[in-house]
Order: sequence, then structure tokens, then C-alpha cells
Amino acid sequence: MDAEAIAAWRRTNLAAAQAKAKEAAAAWPMEDDDDDDFDCQARRFRDRWNAMWSGDFGDFEDTSKFSIVSYSIFVCHLGLILYAVILCVSESRSIGTLCSYCFLLSLIEIPSISFESQFILDKIGSELDQIPPMRYTDALHKGYPSHTLEIFSVKIAGITGGFRWPLYVFDLVAMRDSIDQNRNIIFQRSRVDCQTLTEKVRRNSCHSLFWLLLAVLCCCPSRGVVLLDPVTIEVDLKVKGPIESEDKTFCFLAEDMQSSNPVDSCLLHRTYTSKFSTLEFTLGHIIFSVEATISIRVIGGSWPDGFHGQFAACIASVGHGCGDEVPVMGGTASVNHKKVVLLSFGDGRVPVVGDGVIELSCRVVSASVGSKLKVSVEAWQDGGDVMEAMEDFTPKEAGRSYGELGVESCKMEVVVAWSLARSFCFVQNLVEN
Repeated sequence: MDAEAIAAWRRTNLAAAQAKAKEAAAAWPMEDDDDDDFDCQARRFRDRWNAMWSGDFGDFEDTSKFSIVSYSIFVCHLGLILYAVILCVSESRSIGTLCSYCFLLSLIEIPSISFESQFILDKIGSELDQIPPMRYTDALHKGYPSHTLEIFSVKIAGITGGFRWPLYVFDLVAMRDSIDQNRNIIFQRSRVDCQTLTEKVRRNSCHSLFWLLLAVLCCCPSRGVVLLDPVTIEVDLKVKGPIESEDKTFCFLAEDMQSSNPVDSCLLHRTYTSKFSTLEFTLGHIIFSVEATISIRVIGGSWPDGFHGQFAACIASVGHGCGDEVPVMGGTASVNHKKVVLLSFGDGRVPVVGDGVIELSCRVVSASVGSKLKVSVEAWQDGGDVMEAMEDFTPKEAGRSYGELGVESCKMEVVVAWSLARSFCFVQNLVEN
């Protein structure tokens, strides 16, 4: 190839590179390049990738993180670096040309969002977990109790970036485990059904137990979360604005959560910080546990008028009679008597659907084999005493258990459906696949 042909080839490729650079720059304003927010980085990465490569490979959302995306980024980085070096050594191009190539290289640089976030959000995608609870309730499968993760609370512990209380929060919080890498939704609200969060604490004047932390999201898994491998916590929360175009991303992250193999079930406290918020997860590592799906139905009378109410569940190891958190090995607090709120309501507005079934906001919990699952109800009026009823259940690997709760004239039946969280059949299929 003669010198004129080489020069023409270089001019053609430089023009193509500059055109792609302009397209990528137009996809995201340059004045936003110093924004280190994770969600902005993720969106910027998608937009720039689409601007540069969608014509060859299709949209970013349609590609595999491990195939086209990784390969194209690698090849592009390597090619640009080598070509820039050749230009520099040969001195056949100006510094301005070299800077243009460096600018193009910076445009396709992988942002600092974690690998887990990229993998989870871009490869696995947004599909929902299709595995229901009670899979093995009616037929005992070969298997054994598992280590599972209980979600006690998800609290907004801090806000920055101009956000102010109260917050009108919507979208989702999800977990992904080895049973199904799709989203196991623990919180999901639409924009029209957003949850109002405030930093204030409201206290019932009659009883110190009823502190209601209003900055806590109402969370519950659709099935038991298995701690066989690291569990991925995914958060994509938005704050509702006056109009839809003014909605803002509040928290966007995906993080792996690991736990050791404790001797006893124990509490886990995990804090995750994004640019605008800090979330505190209070979780429980429940050893040798089964999945308990709880349903409550009114079978006689009615809920007393004007009474607030709360249904809850907790596990208690046999031999622990106190309600205090007792230390376990390593100094971690025990989960004994740590409540999972199944439903809270006020002023007698208990949500009842057909056939007297109470619509619980959370119905799936974990219980250790060898412990007791306690299902309770509390009812009170402002300034009055608290009425409480409790029923104990012995965890099983399959089948159902029945009990009753009563508040004044209201009699309620409690049904707990037991199931293994996984079976040997699942483990075999997982290994084969």
C-alpha cells in the first residue's frame, strides 16, 4: 500500500471515529460527565454504547454482558490504544488527532458501577421470580432445611442531594438467590400507589412498644430467600415529583450479600449508600429453616370498632422464654422474638377480602426446625390498654398447621403452610444446568 493510500485510509477512519464520538457525546451532555452517581453512570454507559454500537450489534438491552458487550469494549479499547500509539510513534498525526482518539476512548470507558450491578441489571434483566411459595407443602420431597434470609426491615437511614422529608417512594427492592436469579420482589409500588416516608416517629401514648418508624419500607419476599450462595440485593427506588417528568431516582444499586455459617440463627445489619440515600437492612440468617406461608381468616365476630391492630410472627428457640435479644457466638444478636410485621393498620380498618380472609402485607417467613413459630395479634385504642393473643406452631418440612387467635368477639383462624425452600431435585437440576 502506497503512502497516499495509507493517508486516505487514516483520514477515512479518523472521520468515522470523530462521527461516532459526536454521536456518543450527543447521547449524554458533557456537563454531566462529572456526575458520579451510580444510576447516571449506568444510564450514560447504556446511551453511549447504543450511540456507538447499536448499528452493529443491536440495542444494549438485547445483548449479553459476557459476549457482545465485553468483547466489543475489549476490542475497541485495544484497537484505539494501539492505533493511538502508532500515530504517536510515527508522528504522522497531530496532538489534536491523538486527543480525538483519546476522547473517543474515554467515551466508551466502563463506568465505576460495580460488576455485580452491571451483571445483574444488564444480563439477568428485569424478569420476576416465577417460583411461588408452598412448592412442597402437599408432597414431601427429598431434601433438607436450608439456611435462609429473613427480611425484618429496610429503613431509609439518610438522605442527601436536596431531597426533603416526607418522601413519596415507589418502584422496587428485590433479592436474587440461587433458586432463581430473577427478581424475588420484597418491595414494589407503582407511582400512583407510592409509600409515604417521613423521618418522624409516631408513638402510641399508651404503650412504649408501639413506636412506628415511618421511614421503613413495607417489605416481604414472595418466597423464602435461600442463602446457598451470595444473595444479590437490588434497589431501584424513585421519589415521586409534582408531575411524572419531575420524578427523581433516589437509590439505584445492586450489591452481593454474604453471610458466614453461624452456629445459631442471628441478626445481620447491612448498610448500603448511594449518592442520595443510605439504606439500612435488618436481616436474619435463619439456620436449618423451612418456609412458612401464613394466612389468617375471620371465622367469627368482627374486628372491634376503633381499634388499631398489628399481626406479627417471630421465631423462638425452645428454652428461650424472654423477649430480649440474646447474644450468640461472635457477639451477634439472636433473632429470638424478633418480629416480622405481617400487617399493621389503624382505626379498625382491617383489610378483609372474600370469605373473611385478612389481606396480609407479608405472609412468607422463615422458621428454624426445632424452634417455635409464634403468630400474634395486638389490638389497642389510643390511650387504652393493649390486648394480645398468640399461637405457637412447630415447624415441619411439609403439611399445614392450624391455630386460632381472638380479640374480643373477633375469632380468627391461622393456617401455616410449611415447605422446604429447596429440594434435592432442585439441587440436581442446578448442577446439571
